[in-house]
Amino acid sequence: MSDLDNNSEIVKNDKPLHNNTDMIYDYTLYRLKLTNHSIDQLNSKLASIVAFSGLVIFFLINLPDSSPSSVDVAYLCYSCFLIKMLISILLIAMIWVCIFGFFPKSGGRMPSVKYLLEEHRRTTNEYLKLELVATWVESLKELDLIRDERTKAFKRAIIFLGACISLAAIDIFLVYGLAMLPK
Repeated sequence: MSDLDNNSEIVKNDKPLHNNTDMIYDYTLYRLKLTNHSIDQLNSKLASIVAFSGLVIFFLINLPDSSPSSVDVAYLCYSCFLIKMLISILLIAMIWVCIFGFFPKSGGRMPSVKYLLEEHRRTTNEYLKLELVATWVESLKELDLIRDERTKAFKRAIIFLGACISLAAIDIFLVYGLAMLPK
């Protein structure tokens, strides 16, 4: 006898039980849709970061690596070059984090229609809904893990992007700001 068969009890401790199967079913279905929507949004955000990284690469190419004035500061050129290299490394890391975030992962297993037809053709609607809910609960656990992994990837990509932008600002400051200092 399965756990689902135990739900058919009508009286427990001399009190009638309420049948909340429909509410449980609807709520679980809602949670599945919500989690899938959350994963879709994270995929869109990761794609946006990858697209934005192309703009950052264009900006990186145009970053100056020498002073526009006649200031003779040897370390300035080397510092700017090193900053550009560091930005490039961070951009590559950011793109790879996004790519790994996109890797397909299996999750959200659902019973096949064939299985439902063969095994539950004659079961009650309530029993079938409870079995679907039991399957969906496991699917939700898997989908939550996928969502959490993609959230971590998104956060890491944002950190890398912020570091790239900060380093680009430092590069610009070194080139133009220090060049304006009096000799």
